[in-house]
Amino acid sequence: MPPALQAIAASDPIAPGVDVPMSGNIFRNSAYRWAAQVTNAGGTDEKIKNDAQWLAFEQDWYTSGRRYREFAGLVGSHGQMFRRWLSHPTYDSYWRNMVPYREQFAKITIPVLTTTGYYADGEVGALYYYTQHLKDNPQANHTLLVGPYDEGVMRRGVQSPLQGYTVDAVAVTDLHELRYQWFDSALKQAKPPGLLKDRVNYELMGANEWRHVPTLEAMTNASQRYYLEEDPASDRNRLNPEKIAETKFLPQTFDLADRSDAKEPIPAEIFSRTLKPRSGEMFVTEPLQAPLEVSGLLSGRLDFTVNKQDMDLYVALYEQLQSGEYVELCEPYEFRASYAKDRTKRQLLKAGVRQQVPFHSERLTSRRVAAGSRIVVVLGIVKRPDRQINYGTGDDVSEESIEDARTPMKIRWYGGSYVDLPVRR
Repeated sequence: MPPALQAIAASDPIAPGVDVPMSGNIFRNSAYRWAAQVTNAGGTDEKIKNDAQWLAFEQDWYTSGRRYREFAGLVGSHGQMFRRWLSHPTYDSYWRNMVPYREQFAKITIPVLTTTGYYADGEVGALYYYTQHLKDNPQANHTLLVGPYDEGVMRRGVQSPLQGYTVDAVAVTDLHELRYQWFDSALKQAKPPGLLKDRVNYELMGANEWRHVPTLEAMTNASQRYYLEEDPASDRNRLNPEKIAETKFLPQTFDLADRSDAKEPIPAEIFSRTLKPRSGEMFVTEPLQAPLEVSGLLSGRLDFTVNKQDMDLYVALYEQLQSGEYVELCEPYEFRASYAKDRTKRQLLKAGVRQQVPFHSERLTSRRVAAGSRIVVVLGIVKRPDRQINYGTGDDVSEESIEDARTPMKIRWYGGSYVDLPVRR
């Protein structure tokens, strides 16, 4: 440990191989753009700098159906770096050598403060460092602050409204000043700031209050299980609290060669009047009879058959208000099914065989869902211009192309599929 390093305050720190350049083992185009921006001292290609041109560039690649590995060779010289990343789709030693790993975390004994948000791109990395540090050093002096923020909060301050959502008043605080106060407590034995009363400090959205608990697990003290049930008469399926027949199933067919959605906007609003799932299905509860505090990490099990050896999935969580409007509770969780059990080892699916895959979201949320509201879960396939596309052959995904999409993906979601909603009663 460098002797001059006495404390660390990090906001949405990147965790290589965990959330950048891939998250859930799915590569993201934004990582290539970032690499080009930070390594090109002589000026950056206009397609990289200009948002409209970058969007058009992504859409061009998407509609072409070319291999993902070719995406990195189309602009500038930074493709070499990106292609090197693509050669490591598993969380292997290449990535682990970039950051502390296992017993190395145990040696970090200085005070650490991590700040992130429910809507921050860097939330996955922030929670990874926090959980791994405490896992390998249970006595670590590591404090977490999380609220209704995005990744830009430390650059420009708390923003309200944020993507259409009015942030609770108590969450509109000076995080820069908070960080300086924390440094004073860590380095000068000053009194810790009042907002950091415990190891985990989080804002309960919709209740306008901060909560303080010793562990992430303490955010929740119960779990509400909902089974995924088809409603043939509606485009809104059911989240059923009662176990349903495991022989029942919801069929889905995805044409991975379809590019009619190339220019369809990617939803970016936290608060929206309508919800149109992209390549997915909605599952909805009945109106809640009483307020429900949803706090923690969503998890569940998917029980299915699919005619492919792999697929990229996303799970999104919303509150539908009595007015019919929607509030996104956190960024959607995306993951590659073949890595759902272990990001360090790919385990392909068995085409045509009924199987189960557990999932554990790496996205935290906390919100008091009002009485009369509904809980909404969206389950879908990741197929969009700004992501790597998994065609399900079981080969290196970066080598797959639209030629591998001649046979549509067909899934049956069986009645044994469920989500476990983390709640506090």
